[in-house]
Amino acid sequence: MTTQLKQYGNIAGKLDLVNRAKELGITPMQAVTTASIIAAEVPDKDDQPMVAAVIYNRIKKGMMLQMDSTVHYAVGKSGKVTTTAEDRANPSPYNTYVHTGFPPGPISNPGETALAAALQPAATDALFFVTVNPSTGDTRFAATEEEHQANVKLFQQWCSENKGSC
Repeated sequence: MTTQLKQYGNIAGKLDLVNRAKELGITPMQAVTTASIIAAEVPDKDDQPMVAAVIYNRIKKGMMLQMDSTVHYAVGKSGKVTTTAEDRANPSPYNTYVHTGFPPGPISNPGETALAAALQPAATDALFFVTVNPSTGDTRFAATEEEHQANVKLFQQWCSENKGSC
């Protein structure tokens, strides 16, 4: 455990976690929590700054984050791409379909790239994203609900073509 804490301290220092979080108007814990969501949502490091931006954009607008990874954490599921209506109704404080704002803490132990993304979000007005092809990691971002629903249809098409994967 002390090795992990030392490694975390090294990375936090290298990324200037405390100061960058302050510049973003969040706490260091909220930055780590954001990084944990990013890591759970998208493995592609190139998409991670965009996911960070979506999270912060939704927070700024008072929108629920509605991140499936937080629901999976809340209900103790792993390995699934989607959530059920029952999952999304779970009252856990980690469920971002039920509660606005950040979850009370991290949902995973994020890596350095996710933490860097949380501290350096992309400049975008995107409010939504969906991984339309979980096999390749192809993730689409959208600024409007209409654009997002078009992307969701692509994901649903992938699911119908890959039975049992969603």
